[in-house]
This record gives sequence, C-alpha cells and structure tokens, in this order.
Amino acid sequence: MGVRSDLQLWKRAMQERWPIKEQYREAMIRRVMQIIADPDSTKREVATASRVLLAAEAQNQTDQR
Repeated sequence: MGVRSDLQLWKRAMQERWPIKEQYREAMIRRVMQIIADPDSTKREVATASRVLLAAEAQNQTDQR
C-alpha cells in the first residue's frame, strides 16, 4: 500500500468516525504532518496529506459544536 492510499484510508476513517484509539489518531496526525513537511514528498502526497489534516480539523470543529 502506498502513502497516498494510506492517507485516503485515514481520511475516510476520520470522516466516517471509525473507532480509532487516541494514541493511533495522534500518530496518524504526526505522520501526516511529517509528509507535508518532507521536501522529498511528492506534490500529490502533500496535497493528499493536507486534505487529511483539513478533514481532521473540520471534524474537531464539528465535535466542538
């Protein structure tokens, strides 16, 4: 499985509220941020990782309401 397919699965898991333990969720977000910051990541990987991060933030905001 490639980076992009992993990221798309993580995004789906967050959006569909799959039961993800907090420790794994934190690790996922750290990995997403590493991909975004890595100069060796492809543009597509960065774009996909950015969408995952934005989806997580949107979910957090929804949960806070």
